[in-house]
Amino acid sequence: MPAIEKIKGVTETDVAFTPSIPVNIIGISNANPAVVTTMIGHEFVSGHEITITGVVGMTEVNNTTFTVANVTPTTFSISDLSGTPVNASGFATYVSGGTVAHSKDCLLYTSDAADE
Repeated sequence: MPAIEKIKGVTETDVAFTPSIPVNIIGISNANPAVVTTMIGHEFVSGHEITITGVVGMTEVNNTTFTVANVTPTTFSISDLSGTPVNASGFATYVSGGTVAHSKDCLLYTSDAADE
């Protein structure tokens, strides 16, 4: 397990180490910002770094790491790593496929201890 930075009020029982599990993509908009739609709910939150692979059509996003923003249960917009929203209006149209996963393994909080 990688080193864990201590966060005030959070104990080891409050977090779970999870490997990145890919989620299937069912759409990416040609918008500014680009919005990714997933087949099922995802666990991404604003600020997470994710990598998209295997997209047919909009290949400009393949094998690229983005930052997540504007999250809903099955959608999120993507920004570059400096936080600039990705303008996909000039990209090829999404056709099918693709997966999205955390760009690295991460810790998920299992309680609200960090908010205390």
